[in-house]
Amino acid sequence: GGSIMTYVMWHIKVEDFDKWKAVFDSDPLERGANGSKGGLVLRNSKDANEAMILLEWDENQLGKLQSLVQSPKFKEVQEESGYTEPPAIYVLEVADKVAS
Repeated sequence: GGSIMTYVMWHIKVEDFDKWKAVFDSDPLERGANGSKGGLVLRNSKDANEAMILLEWDENQLGKLQSLVQSPKFKEVQEESGYTEPPAIYVLEVADKVAS
């Protein structure tokens, strides 16, 4: 506990990145309250509507993440955001940190 850094990565494909981002920024899923400590939104340079969201997550709150992903609200938000396919979600631990 505590020393392992945990990240959650979403791989998403959406109809319109700006529309998706507006919903994401309004945070209907209350990420912070469910364990997110913030992170990065990474956009595919060759496809503006494909992105990765990499968020550091409180490892003690991963249960909340699980509940969130299975909630009706999660599906609602996907529809509102214009996902073209269900997001792939990965829970990741840092195995190593390299200098270059």
